[in-house]
Amino acid sequence: MMPARNTFADWDILLVDDSIESLNVLEIVLKHYGAVVHRATQGAEALDVITAVRPRLIICDLAMPVMDGWDLITRLKQDPTLARTPIIVLTAHAQRGERERALAARYDAFFTKPITPGVFIEELLVMLHDFDAET
Repeated sequence: MMPARNTFADWDILLVDDSIESLNVLEIVLKHYGAVVHRATQGAEALDVITAVRPRLIICDLAMPVMDGWDLITRLKQDPTLARTPIIVLTAHAQRGERERALAARYDAFFTKPITPGVFIEELLVMLHDFDAET
């Protein structure tokens, strides 16, 4: 069963990726389900957006210029006001051991590109349900 079109209604979701193509695809998918999408192309820019918007969910690439996803997660998890915001890795560079490293760094989930929109949304909802159950 496909999720409802308003599944993410009124959710501020931040996408962090240096690939404009990836940002565009994710934005289309998430807006289809009602999300308010914010974008950043690297971690330092993401910190500015996070401060201004306080997103309910962050979807982040790992390999980016200036500040990568590893540095971003470290900064976010050190801030008690942001530490409980779900942060998901979405990367094309899924090297051996990277999933384990990301989860050890306290990312909440790990997805690889390319995505299949329906499958991605369904898996995202499962992850968010599990995240809510833990908090």
